[in-house]
Formats: sequence, structure tokens, C-alpha cells
Amino acid sequence: NMVGQEQLNIFKIVLLIGTLFVMFYTPYVRGLFFEPEQFVTQIIILSIFILFWIYKWIKNDRSFVKTPIDYAALGLVLAYFLSSFTAVSQRLAVSEFLKYAMYFVVFLILSDLVNSEKEKKFVLWTIVASALGVCIIGIDSVAGGKIVEVLNSLFKAIHLNINFFGLFVEGRIHSTMQYPNALASYLMAVFFIAIGLTITSGKWAKAVASSVSFVLLMTFVFTLSRG
Repeated sequence: NMVGQEQLNIFKIVLLIGTLFVMFYTPYVRGLFFEPEQFVTQIIILSIFILFWIYKWIKNDRSFVKTPIDYAALGLVLAYFLSSFTAVSQRLAVSEFLKYAMYFVVFLILSDLVNSEKEKKFVLWTIVASALGVCIIGIDSVAGGKIVEVLNSLFKAIHLNINFFGLFVEGRIHSTMQYPNALASYLMAVFFIAIGLTITSGKWAKAVASSVSFVLLMTFVFTLSRG
């Protein structure tokens, strides 16, 4: 039984790392705004979701939606599903439904697997670290794009279909989102997470979170977004 529990814990960690990996990289592929990137991510998330249900089955946990927030999130997905029947563009509506289904799956996996304070912090730090990378790429693009050149050649060398461009246009930082207003709203959301981590963390983590907050805010200012 102990061995079984240990293997379950490893299974859980693998599921969490897989989900956090997806959450980490999505801002770098234009925030999943375009369908090719969405499609690849949906396949990855679906695979993780299948493994997640295998994990729950082994654990003998048959629960699905539990809290009012779970029901509200599921309701949003169902609303998109129902509206796709009467949509002007069927294809776009189905694509939008799949996108919201993917968001719901990530939400469900995290709300089910993340229980301890340590795990919650880990999720929040992943989001903050990802946003910091987006800021560094944005600031680098203002300074001439040396880091971006290295990254693009690396992607080319390993035959990865990613290419960073349009990061700084007409005096505004677009970074990997390629749209300054989208970048600004994303950075503001993560800024509040970083502030939360600054308040709740220990000495060293507090210093790191506070430094990251500064970088997020500085990049946000140079998006010149009035939205």
C-alpha cells in the first residue's frame, strides 16, 4: 500500500509538472491567440486530462465538479457549446468552445491536484516566472533584440516551429503577445500575483517577488496601453 501511495504521488507530480509546463509556455506562443498553437496545446492538455482521470480512477476518486466556482466554470463552457449551434461561423464557434474547454480542464486539474500551501505557491511562481521571461524578451527587443536572435537561432537549430518577431513596434512593447493591450492586461494580472507573493513569502522570496513586480510594472508602462 505504501509503495502504491508513493507511485501515486509521483504520478500526481508528473501531472502537475505537465500542466504547469503548458501554463508556462503559452504566453510565448502569442498567448494562444492563433489556431495552430491552440491546436497543439489542446492535444497536450487532452493527453494530461486523460492521465488525470486515470490517476483519479486509481485513487478511487469519482468526483468531478465540487464547488460553486467549478459549476460556474463548467457553465461557461456549456454556454459556448450551446451557442456554437446557432453561430454565424460554425468553425470559429467550435474553435472557441474547444479553447474554453481547455481552460476549464486546466482549472479542474489544478483545483483538484493543488492542495497544500507549497503547491499553490509553486503554481503562482510558475505564472510569475513565465511573465518575467515575456518582460525580458520585450525589454531585450527595445535594446536591439540580442537575446531574441539567440533564441530564434536555437529554435531553428532544433527544428521547433517558433519564431519571435514584432516584439517592439512603433515605440510600444508588444513582446511575444504581439499586441500591446493584450500584453498590458496580462502583465497587470500577473503583477497582482507577484504582489501577493511579496506579501506572503519569506525573506529571499519576498525580495525576488518584489524585484519581479518592478520589472512587470516597468514593461507594462512601456506597452503605452490606455486600456
